[in-house]
Amino acid sequence: MSDAPKKSGLFIAIAALAMGVIAGAITVYWTAGQSGNGQEETNIAQAAAACTMTDATKASMDAAAIGDLAAMRIAKKPIPLAHIGFKLPNDEDITFGDWKDKVVLLNIWAT
Repeated sequence: MSDAPKKSGLFIAIAALAMGVIAGAITVYWTAGQSGNGQEETNIAQAAAACTMTDATKASMDAAAIGDLAAMRIAKKPIPLAHIGFKLPNDEDITFGDWKDKVVLLNIWAT
């Protein structure tokens, strides 16, 4: 008897499994990309209230601020950043003021 039917069946099973994994990965990637960026789902006032600094939190952060982090402090009064601008990858000029009333995560890397 020939092993061809067994090998053919195994190949089909492996190919079907690979196609399923690829289809699943594409589905997860596609649905995760539809996260709602740009939509006003979060109440800004609620988000700001959740970020208030308590004395206990401040004391805990001050105790942890050692070495290079010791120079970093939380501002006592918010500093306006609306005038600060930069270029997007498509050469568009933008400022923080363009994102007024939106929560922005700014990740700055110095080289």
